[in-house]
Amino acid sequence: MNSKNIPIFISIIVLLQLVVLFIIQPEINLWEDHNMAVSLLQTGDAFCYNDGQPNHSFVFPVYYGVVFFVYKIFGIVPIYVAALHLIFNGATAFFAYKAAVFFIETNSLIDKIFFARDKIASVLACSVLFHPFIFWYSFANVHPFAFDMFFFYACLFFTTVYFRNKTMLNLLIFAVVYGLAVLDRPTLMVCVIPFLLLSFKYMETNKIILNFSVISILSIMIIAPYLIRNYHTDKIFGFNSNTGKILWKGVLYNSEGSNYLKNGKNYYAALGSKDFGLLINLSVKDQNKFFMNKYIEIWKEDPFQVIKMYLVKLKNFWWFRENIGNEYSQAIQTFIPLYKIMYGGMLLFAVFFCMFSSKGIFFLVSAPIALSLFQSFFYVETRHRIIIEPILIFLAILGLFLLRHKLSILKNNYN
Repeated sequence: MNSKNIPIFISIIVLLQLVVLFIIQPEINLWEDHNMAVSLLQTGDAFCYNDGQPNHSFVFPVYYGVVFFVYKIFGIVPIYVAALHLIFNGATAFFAYKAAVFFIETNSLIDKIFFARDKIASVLACSVLFHPFIFWYSFANVHPFAFDMFFFYACLFFTTVYFRNKTMLNLLIFAVVYGLAVLDRPTLMVCVIPFLLLSFKYMETNKIILNFSVISILSIMIIAPYLIRNYHTDKIFGFNSNTGKILWKGVLYNSEGSNYLKNGKNYYAALGSKDFGLLINLSVKDQNKFFMNKYIEIWKEDPFQVIKMYLVKLKNFWWFRENIGNEYSQAIQTFIPLYKIMYGGMLLFAVFFCMFSSKGIFFLVSAPIALSLFQSFFYVETRHRIIIEPILIFLAILGLFLLRHKLSILKNNYN
């Protein structure tokens, strides 16, 4: 499949997925972002109820803002949001393909093991389009996952656009996309790392300083209004009012650093009855402080627990927690054993390729590694890794061809 056919191929797949969506009419799972969009539409004020209080800063604004406009145009019909997810996935697949092409062009090892560059680059696009869990999150949920993934690969793509043609316009485009990515999900601030690595490789210090000044200023201009709004509505300093909660639930005893304890119960089971009585009467600001104090208390009393849980979460990012899938239907859970086997093989071959690759590998793997390290400070669920699984699949395919190449060399030497 050559580069000219990729947009056509992606468009056909997205169109088929849209047809399936509107024929099947799946039951759409609604999350807090749906509630924020509906409240904004009906009252002019974006909020959802959490822990007994109207919370204006519970989730990040980019996704629920888009959902609001979809509902404004089509009415509160979630299937149109799912349709938008599939369209965004098409754009994500294109961005991923272009990032793969750039990586292939700058990695001499690939020339030795694979001659059809366009074909191997298309693996990354197909991994986005056909990954079953990516499709499920997009197809059956009003959830920001598709947007998180879109911005992750958009940052990679516009990094390549800039380094192919270092103009101020391309720099400004990257800066805007990056600022929106951070506003969409703050952990995506790691997406600047590939840009930084290529800057040190191809640019002088003065140019690097200028570029990162532009990126920083534009990003702050995009982010600052929402931070001001959060303080005005909920007296919260930060992106949302959940910082204390997600830090606390990520270090709980008898847990895996996710939304669930080892016994399968929700993290709220770690609270006492008195805690619930106190919590529902607190303001949003004080609720955040309530959970932050519990997190700090664990730090003071048992810092080893916090460090241990960081490592547990890091392991769970790259592997699996014991209770994976307990919040999903039985039908989805039946696929998990097969998913574990396939993921294990994929990870093995991806690591194999990385071991023999040049420093250019860091263009693709630096952001995923940084994302895992950053996310593990908070809490970790499998969906946090699924965003970067298309990259792992791509690297695993390269690893298979590299293994074949090395085995052929051994065979020739033996003969």
